[in-house]
Amino acid sequence: MKRLVFLYFLFSALFSISQPGGFDPEVFNRQFKEWLTHDPKQKKIDSLTAQLRKDSVHIYRFRKIRPYLNYHERNSLGNPKIINFYGPQLGVVLYEKHIIGLGDYYSTPKTKLPYSTYDENMEVKRSIEIRYLTFFYQYILVNRRFFEVHLPVEFGYGNFHSSFINSSDFYYKNTVSKFNLGAAGLQFVFKPVKWIGISSNLGYRTASERIIEGYYYSIGVWVGFKPISTDVNYYLIKRKKYKQAVSAIMAG
Repeated sequence: MKRLVFLYFLFSALFSISQPGGFDPEVFNRQFKEWLTHDPKQKKIDSLTAQLRKDSVHIYRFRKIRPYLNYHERNSLGNPKIINFYGPQLGVVLYEKHIIGLGDYYSTPKTKLPYSTYDENMEVKRSIEIRYLTFFYQYILVNRRFFEVHLPVEFGYGNFHSSFINSSDFYYKNTVSKFNLGAAGLQFVFKPVKWIGISSNLGYRTASERIIEGYYYSIGVWVGFKPISTDVNYYLIKRKKYKQAVSAIMAG
């Protein structure tokens, strides 16, 4: 039946072209839409399409708060002893302008390697192991599709463990101390795809343990929770259900 009605409109259009008044596309479109609205299946599909648009607006809406995750390694610059750390940052993004959270850092295997120094007027080897927690804040200075620029600051507290080895390769002393630190710098996030990117940081840290002080740079992985969650919700859930519902209507 639908095919016959469609052919009717098609021949009507061709016939009107041959008439003195010519073909009026607005009239034809209005008549064709009126025919579609009388189709029960089309009415159901239009209703589903309208609901999908509403769902899309809701899913991709501006959010005041969302999760933040960054995992990176911090490497010392200009320090005679390699003082590197790695660990995650977990927090929240507020109003797409502010990031607050906690960081948990551990010394890398290279940092734990013994190095030559002096203790009690004798040449020894010293190995260190460091772990610290930080509270961090980042102001999002620039936020574009493919890159972001942040201004990060942080304050931390941790444990500093030292082991001393004498010339006979004997561990003769172990010490454990607490330390405070602060750091600030500039962070860049490159997002070749919107779900995951590369984070880099250049900054300076100061600490009560002098060996930790100095400039550092970091390279890590940035995860875009917002585009992941919104795309999964829209494409894998809402849109998939919409296509299934439309297929069921057309098959009915």
